[in-house]
Amino acid sequence: WQYSMRPEDVRDGPEAHVTMYLVAAGNLATRSACRYLQRFIDSKANQATPRRAAAFWSLTRAAPKNPELARLIALPVYENVSEPHVVRVAAFATILVTNPDLYLLRHIAKNIISDPSDQLASFVTSAFRAFRKANFPCNAE
Repeated sequence: WQYSMRPEDVRDGPEAHVTMYLVAAGNLATRSACRYLQRFIDSKANQATPRRAAAFWSLTRAAPKNPELARLIALPVYENVSEPHVVRVAAFATILVTNPDLYLLRHIAKNIISDPSDQLASFVTSAFRAFRKANFPCNAE
């Protein structure tokens, strides 16, 4: 796998090719693939919002095998209120698939009340309601 394709190289490239690279990196699920996706997620790369969100959704495929790294990538983006809500929702979904500790989930739940994004607040509260209704004992708390 070639990680030499940088975000700058494909900024104006065909979306189908870029998406193919992002999906392939997510399917590989290696630490290097996560770092590769991080380059597209980073706001300094000046990628379009849909492309950054697509990189996050690809990261959700790799996150269960690299949970700490995925959380390190996703949490700062999730907590940055200046990020677009689409990217923050994708970051939250990535955090969820890393099997986060209860203290992190409580931190998210407490802070979502004062979040300026109604879309993100709706998504997060819906996810927590779904957990509450689940029949699995591990989700009871």
